[in-house]
Amino acid sequence: MICGAGWTLDPVVERAAGAKAIEAGDTTVNAFADRWLAEYVKPKLKTRTATSYESLLEQRLRPAFGHLPISRVTKADVLKFHAGLQDTPGRANRCFGSPCTHDFC
Repeated sequence: MICGAGWTLDPVVERAAGAKAIEAGDTTVNAFADRWLAEYVKPKLKTRTATSYESLLEQRLRPAFGHLPISRVTKADVLKFHAGLQDTPGRANRCFGSPCTHDFC
């Protein structure tokens, strides 16, 4: 999905897996995030990066979107969420610049 060239070992396989999860229609953001952490973040990224991504998920993304099926998260939802993070612009941009929103999905 994004500009994370080189972040994945096999981006084609990971995108296909993400597409299958989205096609299922009832996969929640929480369930997808759990899978992403287990299959991508923890085995492929450095500990500090993984910890940072987990923190973003727990503090920001899960409370806002975790209960929703992925298919129900709209562009408007994401824009509203991003605008609400104006007090922490660096973290706000990291929420959307990580492999979760780009290569894995």
